[in-house]
Amino acid sequence: MRGLLVLLGVAAQALLAEGIYVLLQDDRKHCFLVEEPQQTKVELRYAVKSTSEDVRLHFTVETPKDGMDLGEDTPTIVSVDTLLARTQDAYVFTTEKDGVHRACLSLEQAPSSPVRLDLQVRVGYSDAYYEKTSKELNLNLLEAMSIRLNDDLTAVLSEADYMKTREVEFHGMSEGINSEATWWPIVQILTLLFTGICQVRYLKRFFKSKKLV
Repeated sequence: MRGLLVLLGVAAQALLAEGIYVLLQDDRKHCFLVEEPQQTKVELRYAVKSTSEDVRLHFTVETPKDGMDLGEDTPTIVSVDTLLARTQDAYVFTTEKDGVHRACLSLEQAPSSPVRLDLQVRVGYSDAYYEKTSKELNLNLLEAMSIRLNDDLTAVLSEADYMKTREVEFHGMSEGINSEATWWPIVQILTLLFTGICQVRYLKRFFKSKKLV
């Protein structure tokens, strides 16, 4: 198994709302899954605590080479590979394709004592980003709200397109299962007929050999 895989995507709601923490005791990878449409901004907020060492985090994001699903043995492409030198910061990456993405964090070097890593993942830009953008561009409240609403609308449309793609994929899978389910009873009936014919022929030979008929 490639490192220690922690599927934080299972608890996505808790992760988005309150965040979680992970104890890093070595330099193995701790990963979470993000399933989003392409060109979606994902913000990772992290904070390293309970350590006096100079800690550097290695952050990578992998996407499936083919398709949208990501399994343990799925060939992947590394879309992000960077070092996070600060002990507390936010890093934003953009999903390059539709589907599941695996984001992994690991220590550059194994620590002498366990290191606590607080994580919070947010899809889209945070409030701090819009506040900073408003100050840099000198926007009033209405203009800032318009930019945010436009970003939210773009995210909703992308999600709708992604769900439509998933629906088409699921429909194709359902059609395949239905086709297999249709042929299976036919195969069973043919098997029973063949078995019955073989048994009748065997019994006829048996009775003839014993001169019972």
